[in-house]
Amino acid sequence: MKKAESPIPSTTEILAFKVLNRYTDKRWVDWAVDMLMAGFDTEHLCILAGESEPLDFFEMQSLTTKVLAELDLDYSDRDQIILNYVIYLIDQALAGEMDGFAVLSKLKDLHMEQDLDYLYNFYLLYWAKDDLLEMGQQGYWIGATRQNIDRIVEEQFIQFKANGFINFKEMQRQGQIDSFSSEYKKQRKSRATQNMGNLEHRLKELDLSPEQEQDLLIKLDDELMFEELCNAQIKRQQSHLNIGLTLLTVGTGITALGWFGLLTGSRIYLISLGTLASGLVMALNAKSRLVLLRKGLK
Repeated sequence: MKKAESPIPSTTEILAFKVLNRYTDKRWVDWAVDMLMAGFDTEHLCILAGESEPLDFFEMQSLTTKVLAELDLDYSDRDQIILNYVIYLIDQALAGEMDGFAVLSKLKDLHMEQDLDYLYNFYLLYWAKDDLLEMGQQGYWIGATRQNIDRIVEEQFIQFKANGFINFKEMQRQGQIDSFSSEYKKQRKSRATQNMGNLEHRLKELDLSPEQEQDLLIKLDDELMFEELCNAQIKRQQSHLNIGLTLLTVGTGITALGWFGLLTGSRIYLISLGTLASGLVMALNAKSRLVLLRKGLK
């Protein structure tokens, strides 16, 4: 039994189909045949190579899982598998093995289905070329015309290969840091200690230097302290706002009684004006401070 230490290039696409839960079609069978011809041989790979359409979706899900397990093909890192597939498609286009517009269509669909921000430029380029083919003009990509759209697409493919992986890894790492930060703050706020060991393990997984780890924890503790101070001030200003609104209500009531003649005298008039003014000033000040404090917490 030969396993896939160096599988054929189309394995990248097959693994993407698996993590994306795509319908199992003849491409799986063709891949299995190509793998056998390349010298890879397992029990279920042979079975897959012998399948013919129509293929039962549920049976093929089970069969393909067994095939990948026998070949030790790991697809647990979903994000990485999808990124590999993107680069595979771009390589196909740059090598002339797949039409560039067809690749744009696949990347556009991936962007929409999986909400992948790093494919947004290809989404725009797809619709730019589609409009250029249909109408001769487009509003998706500045400067793109029928004469230069293919060159622009090729340049974007090359640029993505040069920078996309780095950008993706940085986005992935930042996402891990954000996730850790959120959980760390949650644990500190609840004063819980039972999951601190898990947090320490997750911190190590971020692959930061000791200095970076320390800086991150200091930053998070500072943010927590700032949040606590802001929340205390918010409660105080909310109390002032309530008092101000109460004074406005009382002042309005006294004024109304004066209007109806139930209370008379200049002193009553001055009291009502003073109460209204005090309530208005307190409410406005408290409201403006609340707005600033809540913005600071965002």
